[in-house]
Amino acid sequence: MRDPKRILKKLIGPDIDIAPFDATGEPLEQAVETFRDVGQCRKIRDFVTTNFGIDFAISPETFYQLLEIGSINYIETTQRDLEVETISLKDTRKPDDPVSIGNLNSVLRELYKDLQLLHERVTKDFPDALLIHDMRPELIDPCLDFADKLESLHGKWSLFKGSKVNDIEKEFASLFPNSTKAQ
Repeated sequence: MRDPKRILKKLIGPDIDIAPFDATGEPLEQAVETFRDVGQCRKIRDFVTTNFGIDFAISPETFYQLLEIGSINYIETTQRDLEVETISLKDTRKPDDPVSIGNLNSVLRELYKDLQLLHERVTKDFPDALLIHDMRPELIDPCLDFADKLESLHGKWSLFKGSKVNDIEKEFASLFPNSTKAQ
């Protein structure tokens, strides 16, 4: 790295003095790389928040509520004598303690595990899921409404039943264009 002081100044802004960073004796290259990584993490967080509505920034209160999930609450560590010690985070931390990277990793690990199980179940139970690529969160409520309407029509015969069902089918087809390919 040619001029780490200039790069560091650019990363943290002109208002902040870089003398305290230089005074630590640590290589400034390491601070530059750390700030670059932090910037990259912020961009990823903004992307995920914008596109998926999931904010990875977990407040201490929210994390404390997540400790109700056993796999997040309990941490297992192996001692030198190969004995496993289980520690409850709920017992060792206060509700307003800051959330560490390790805490966030445990939440993300559980989220990933649940998403992986959900994906396996969907691919196993519905190998030909035609509409899964068209499904979006805002379409869930209309689909539930369609199901309720069809259920209310089930078993009730009338002259208008056919047209009501056709209306529901047309509205469903407008939301899911690939639904006409289903058998």
